[in-house]
Amino acid sequence: MSPLAARWSAPLLAASALLVLAPTQANAAPGVANRLGGANAQGPATPSVTGIYHNPAMLGFLDGLHFQATLRAGVEHLNVRRFGTDPSTGEPTSSLGGPVNLANPTFDYFVGASFLLDPIAIGAAVHTYDSRFRIRSNPALYYHLVGDDDFGCQLDSGQICPTVRSGGMVDMRTDFDLSLAWNATPWMSVGATVHFPRQRTYLAQDVDSALTGVNSDTGCAPGVDPVEDPECAERLAFRGNTRLRLFGLREVPSTRLDFALTAGVAFDIRETVTLGIRYRTQPLLEGGELTVNGEAAVCLPGYAARNDLPACEVATPVTATLTEIVPRELAIGAAGNVGNWRLDGNLYWIDRCPGGIPGRGCANRDRRLVELVGLDGDASTLPDATLYRGYQDLFGGELWARYRLDDIIGANLPYFKVLCSGSEVDPETGERVSCVPRMDLLLGAGLMSPGVQPESLSPAYPDGWTLQATLGTSFNLPSRNGVWSLVPAYGVDFLAPTRVGSGGRDPAYSPSAAVAFEQGGADINDPSADAVLSGRARPTNAGRYTGAVHTLMFGLRWSERSPDGLL
Repeated sequence: MSPLAARWSAPLLAASALLVLAPTQANAAPGVANRLGGANAQGPATPSVTGIYHNPAMLGFLDGLHFQATLRAGVEHLNVRRFGTDPSTGEPTSSLGGPVNLANPTFDYFVGASFLLDPIAIGAAVHTYDSRFRIRSNPALYYHLVGDDDFGCQLDSGQICPTVRSGGMVDMRTDFDLSLAWNATPWMSVGATVHFPRQRTYLAQDVDSALTGVNSDTGCAPGVDPVEDPECAERLAFRGNTRLRLFGLREVPSTRLDFALTAGVAFDIRETVTLGIRYRTQPLLEGGELTVNGEAAVCLPGYAARNDLPACEVATPVTATLTEIVPRELAIGAAGNVGNWRLDGNLYWIDRCPGGIPGRGCANRDRRLVELVGLDGDASTLPDATLYRGYQDLFGGELWARYRLDDIIGANLPYFKVLCSGSEVDPETGERVSCVPRMDLLLGAGLMSPGVQPESLSPAYPDGWTLQATLGTSFNLPSRNGVWSLVPAYGVDFLAPTRVGSGGRDPAYSPSAAVAFEQGGADINDPSADAVLSGRARPTNAGRYTGAVHTLMFGLRWSERSPDGLL
C-alpha cells in the first residue's frame, strides 16, 4: 500500500472537530475495547497491530513484521450518595445520605503481531475487553453489589474459588483473534478477523426475602416486614467461566466453542487521507448468546439469622449457568497528517439490543439469566433468576492526536546514535538510516454516552455520561534491526454526576412493585408484574453517582520498518 503522508483536506478537519462534540459511549463494558493500544491512535483508520480488533483491513497498511504489547492498570473510584428509604415501603425519600466511596482495581492487556507479504497480511492477538473488577462495596449497597473481603481468592485461576459464597463482581472477557487482510488494489484493503471469546464472571448480590413472597412462613413477608431488613437477606453468588475442557468429565457439559467475525475495509485516498469501516458480529453459533458454566450458592450472610437456609460460610454450592447476550458493533474512522500533527478520529455504535429500537432501552434483552440446579427448597431466590442491568445502545466517538517532537529534541540526544552500529546508509536501498531517536506526544479525547439507562444506574453498573482524556509519550528507538517504541501513558475517565430519584429520574428498581404484585395475588396481568418478572422489584437504586477511572498504560512495540502511519 502507499505510505500515509501529506495533509488533510478541509472537510476532513471539520469532521474531526465534530468527533469531540458528538455524543458517544459509556463507562467501559465487555464489548468495548477501551484504549486497546494504550495512548496510540486506535480506530478503523489506524495502521496498527490493534487493527486486528479495530479494522483488520488496516493490517495491509503495515509493511513487514510488527509486534505490540500493552498493559493497562489503574483504580476505579465511584462515589455514591444513596437517598434514605422509608422503612415500611423501601421507597426513597428526599434525604440524601453521606458519600460512600468505592475504590476497585482495573486491568486489561493486548498482545498481538502482524506480517505483510504483499498483497496478503496475517495477524494474531489475545486481549481483554475492559475487564471489571468490582471487589469492594459497602453494606448499604449490598442489594446491588456485595463486596469480597478476600480479594486474593479472586486471583485463583484453578478450581472455583471457595468464596463463591462470599462476594465480589468480576467480568473478564478475553478474545483470541486470527486476522487476514488482502490489498485488493493500491488504494484499498479488505480484511476479516475471527474472534474466539472466553468469559469469566463472578457476581454476588443480596436478595430481600421480604419482597419475594416465597416461604413467607420464615417471618419475611411482602408488605409485612420492613424492606431492607438484614434479618430477611439471603445472598445469591455465582462464579464460572467458559473455559473449554477437552479432557475429563463434568456434571455440566463443557462450553461450546463459539466465534464472532469482524469484517473491515480501508481506503487510502491520494496518499493523504485514510478512511476505514468495520463491523463485528455477535457470536454466531448460539445466536449471540454466551453461556457461562459454574457454581452458585444461595445462603444466609453473616448478618441474617434465619433457620431456613445454611450460613454462607458452610453452604454447599450448586451447579449453575449464566446466560447473556453479546452485542454487535459498527465503527467508521478517518486519519491523516497536518504538518507535525497526525489526527485520527472515529465514531462507533455498540448494539446491545439487537432487534430493538435505538434510544428505548433493551426491553430486558440485556438481562442475565442464572439457572440453578439443585437449589434449596427453602430459598426465596427462584431457580431461574433474572438479573436486570438496564443496558442501552452505546454511541461513541474519539479523537487522537500525535505530535512529532524529534525536530525539537533530536539534535540534543546525539548519544542515542550508538544504537546504529556501522554505516548510516541502508546497504539494500541506499537510503540513510535515521540514528536519532524520535519522541512523539500522544493525546486522546472521547465523549461516551450512558451504557445504562440513567434510571438504572447502580453500584454494579454506574455507566453514565463519561468524558475521557489520555496523555502519553512514544519513545521510538531506531536500530539496524528495526524500531523499538516505548509508550508510557496516563488516562482518566470522568463519570458525570447522575441523579436517580428524588427530583431526578424515577429509579428502575422499585420494592413497591414486589409488594403490589404479592398483594394482588401474584397475577401476571397486574401492572406490577413487569417489574417483578424483569428483576427490577428489588431495593431501590436511588442516589447520586459520580466518579473517575485512573489508568496507567505501558506499551511496547517493535516494527521491522518504520512507516509514518505507525510511528
